[in-house]
Amino acid sequence: AMRILDLPTEGFKAINPDLPGGNFAGDTFAMSAPTRFLGKYRDELAASKQIDVFYHCNCIDLQFDKAAGRVTAIKLVDYQKNSQQLSARRFVLAMGAIENARTLLNSDSLSKSGLPGMNWAGRCFMEHLNVSLGTFIPAKPEQFSEAEYFPNEPFVRQAGIGRGNISFGVVKEVTSYGRTAAVKNFVKNLACNLGMAEKIKFIQDFQCPGAGSIGTLLEQFPNPDSSRITLSDERDALGMRKAIVKWNITDHDKKTIRTLGKEIAKSFAVAGLGFVKLSDFIVDDRLPIPVAHHCHHMGTTRMAETYRWGVVDRNCQVFGVSNLFITGSSVFPTGGGGNPTMPLLQLSLRLGDHLLKS
Repeated sequence: AMRILDLPTEGFKAINPDLPGGNFAGDTFAMSAPTRFLGKYRDELAASKQIDVFYHCNCIDLQFDKAAGRVTAIKLVDYQKNSQQLSARRFVLAMGAIENARTLLNSDSLSKSGLPGMNWAGRCFMEHLNVSLGTFIPAKPEQFSEAEYFPNEPFVRQAGIGRGNISFGVVKEVTSYGRTAAVKNFVKNLACNLGMAEKIKFIQDFQCPGAGSIGTLLEQFPNPDSSRITLSDERDALGMRKAIVKWNITDHDKKTIRTLGKEIAKSFAVAGLGFVKLSDFIVDDRLPIPVAHHCHHMGTTRMAETYRWGVVDRNCQVFGVSNLFITGSSVFPTGGGGNPTMPLLQLSLRLGDHLLKS
């Protein structure tokens, strides 16, 4: 998986020492330039004698034979509405947490088959929680660049919270995104230069260069009812029902956010690294917590020991379907506290080995 992602061969390294108290370890990272799979593997796929790649070829239905316990064919359609049936010995869905679930739910012969695992299809949609825990002033600004920490397992279990990455960074420059990025940058820099940032934060929350910001990538607890993918009655151009994404945080998630915020502030101060000012919603349970996303879609076809708790088994095989497998972050039972690309690739490689041997 590391070779596929062009990660350094020396592997993951801690970039900060552990904090005193034993609750937080220096996070470990292995960074590389983004790997663009099409650019890296296009020629290899084109030259392969074992792989056929079809562009603009959409799977819109899995045709399940309940008596045989297998998918007999899939229905494919292109953007000119030409359709065709494709039969195969085995099928693997690898389209991400939203589309994997949407394909299962759109395939009526499968979703309405009565297979008990299908009751979990679309459930437990998870994201990593992006929360601004507060701001900080480093004790030695001239020596401070950035710091990243991860809560240790004993602390997580004892506190009954999720895991996650907590990052301390000093803002180097104002950044904005979207089609109006240039205008936003102009307004923000003007406000910073005039010392007016606090007065115009009602327009958009931002920080000026030199400010210390505490960000997170936190684990969300899986919730089968309040965070899930369902289908609307509206159909897309190919005839598939569109996805409805429900995403909500629970009291368990709020506990994770507030507990980690308070504890990291204590540990950071005890270590003599600086002074933390926590966001008001961390110390006041009555305030709502503003949560943003990380574009890490997970869950919806979760892996479980039995069909009572998920869609696929430990080998990524759909419960009750002998020849249908699912891979990717949709099979994650929980989200963990790190980026999902490495583990989803590891699971995919593991599935490949399983299919070769079976």
